[in-house]
Amino acid sequence: MRKEMLFGLMVGAVLASGLIWVFSGDDLFSQTSAAVAVSTPSSDTVQQKHLQESMPVNTTETPTLEGATQPPIILSPGISIVDQLSKEDLQTLITASGQNAIKAAIEKVSPSVVQIEVARTLQGFMNNGESSGSGFFFEYDGQILLLSNNHVTENANRIRVITEQGWDFEAEVIGADRDIDVSVLRINDFKGRNVPTVWLGDSENLGIGDWVVAIGNPLGLAHTVTAGIVSAMGRSIRNPNSSRNFRALIQTDAAINPGNSGGPLVNAKGEVIGINTMIASNSEGLNFSININEVKLALPSLIENGRLTRAWLGVYIQELNDELIEQFNVPGGQGIHIREVIVPGPSEGVLRDNDIITHVNGVRVNSIVELQDQVMFKQVGEVVRIGVIRNEQPISLEVTLGRFPSSNAAVQGLEKFGMIVMPNDPDIAKSLGLNTETGMIVASIIPDSRAASAMPQPQRGDIITDINGRTIETREDWDAVIGELDDNASAVITLLRENRTLVITLP
Repeated sequence: MRKEMLFGLMVGAVLASGLIWVFSGDDLFSQTSAAVAVSTPSSDTVQQKHLQESMPVNTTETPTLEGATQPPIILSPGISIVDQLSKEDLQTLITASGQNAIKAAIEKVSPSVVQIEVARTLQGFMNNGESSGSGFFFEYDGQILLLSNNHVTENANRIRVITEQGWDFEAEVIGADRDIDVSVLRINDFKGRNVPTVWLGDSENLGIGDWVVAIGNPLGLAHTVTAGIVSAMGRSIRNPNSSRNFRALIQTDAAINPGNSGGPLVNAKGEVIGINTMIASNSEGLNFSININEVKLALPSLIENGRLTRAWLGVYIQELNDELIEQFNVPGGQGIHIREVIVPGPSEGVLRDNDIITHVNGVRVNSIVELQDQVMFKQVGEVVRIGVIRNEQPISLEVTLGRFPSSNAAVQGLEKFGMIVMPNDPDIAKSLGLNTETGMIVASIIPDSRAASAMPQPQRGDIITDINGRTIETREDWDAVIGELDDNASAVITLLRENRTLVITLP
């Protein structure tokens, strides 16, 4: 009752004194906790109507609040009602508003969340219900599809989808990507059911402290809901199912457990802003979700081609620091520094070492993730206009995007841990001025990979001579050693660089 009276009091004061900022998010609300920011958008329609109906406004009488810690509020023009509330009363109002928003978000999204049961064939035996996870329905180009994690559905022989309403469907994967850890599924037969769908929001609008809700099926407990806040953004951590790192995960303390994988992370407006994907082992409150903007960029390729074909500029890059900004006199201190143009590669002869990339097709890029987003999700062969600062002068150049090299290298067996390698031979050794004709040459390092974390910039002529104590002299040696190591295996790699021995330990 106390909460309802507080809501009624606030609305009455707003209408009487014209303090519209209470609902617009200005002034106090823009400076307070995430609970206030979350409650603000949901107050525009439903909550405002509810509050007005629950306590009619009478501008001829001074509103009172039974049990309030402050004396009656006099609604004088120019005096903020929030100044008249005690800290306790204001906190009660904020909490009630946040709870209402979260409940509304859950009611909006939960009917679209499903439990996914996967059967796989292992050594000739079908193991029904071997693993389970979560997913959710969404609409794309007139189709109703499902989103989940790749690690939930990978290598499935049969996929069963069970809805909150008790409906049971068969599904198939139509597109997936291991590095992003996303899979897109299609229901074979909806059996005349009208399934509800979610709205994919904008994870760019998330901020640390924003309230979020995770919905899924942890430990087989169907449609479990947990709530928390966004505790960090843009996390780049190791993908346990890939040689690459995740690029920009959302970190939250909303509880996620096995079975939550593939379920939605939802904001207080009932929009999906992430896909729950992993937890930090041996810890509490460290849970991670794929940001939905990255997923939306990948969807066209996943749905149309069945896989994500990444485009590539062919440059080694780094974000600007104070030293680079001063060295190259970068206006505004914004852009991405090209450490090296890869030869051969798409940018050879167009971009140069020490160019500062500022724009892609007119879109400003200030971080590595922003640059990758503007390049990797485009079509291979597409021509993009790159804005750069060169010799302190802005210029615009055109680059025809190539195919990200990991696709071909992996097929040839020459990629591992994010390293692209090729066998050494007398001709290569002579051209590079090497003293040895054996070993495996490191041609390049895949961005965001395990190798990139330990060895971000290979030098021309780096040679792998040993992995985990086993000598690597030929392609056959490489294949034999690599064939016994999965993508997450520990690896101590010995390199020969300019006749010096380096030992690299992959994280």
